[in-house]
Amino acid sequence: MEKLINYLQKKLSLLKQISPTTDVSEETIKNVYAVYPFNRFEYIFVHLIAKHHQH
Repeated sequence: MEKLINYLQKKLSLLKQISPTTDVSEETIKNVYAVYPFNRFEYIFVHLIAKHHQH
């Protein structure tokens, strides 16, 4: 799990550079409530995938 978190943090840093208006701040992610079937990891994945398909 630690490897996944580190990997996602690196990807989020890149996403912030590519798309500064996308709110993936730690505060926002901490406030994402886990509502089945989604949780904070899915929130991050969705934003990373969405920005990947736009570029």
